[in-house]
Amino acid sequence: MAKLELRVRTFIPHQRIFFTETATSYIYYRGDNRNEAWEGSYRTSQRFVIDTSPSNYSVSAYADTGTTVREVYDKTTGKLISTSSAKASTSGLTYKKRVEDGILYLDIKCSVANPLELLAPAIDYEFTLKVTRLGSVRITGQHDGFPAYEFWRKFDGQSAELVWSHDPRDTGEGIYSLFPPMEHSIDKGLAA
Repeated sequence: MAKLELRVRTFIPHQRIFFTETATSYIYYRGDNRNEAWEGSYRTSQRFVIDTSPSNYSVSAYADTGTTVREVYDKTTGKLISTSSAKASTSGLTYKKRVEDGILYLDIKCSVANPLELLAPAIDYEFTLKVTRLGSVRITGQHDGFPAYEFWRKFDGQSAELVWSHDPRDTGEGIYSLFPPMEHSIDKGLAA
């Protein structure tokens, strides 16, 4: 039996990303400026604290979104002239728990868009997390090509382990990969 925490997060690995320009300005969005890490800022986060001892598994679920920051720079001077920020709703971060043949399955979904852009396409994923009594995990499903994705496992009192990640810098994907369809499939696991 095991007590563990699972984290599925999306983040923008760049310091900032170019969005568009007007006649007088360039518009960027601030990124998370990081690589894969147990800690760090994110665009979306789903976290599950699991005790595999009870027959139906004990699961506490948490969802959050990071603060989106828009920066506008003057085209002529290159100086920052304004910023605005907002947090997206967590209503697009959902999960369903099921137990089959003594194995826990968490069907998790993300559909969260930039709260500062009315017509922005959402960050999308649909994953199934499989957890055994000993804490072996597997992630299957599909996701957009942007932003970055990470799936972590951490047993009580131990260091976190990266199970799987996707970095759009490696695949050359950008904000247009937020549009449908979801470009990538995943099937990756880690034994206890």
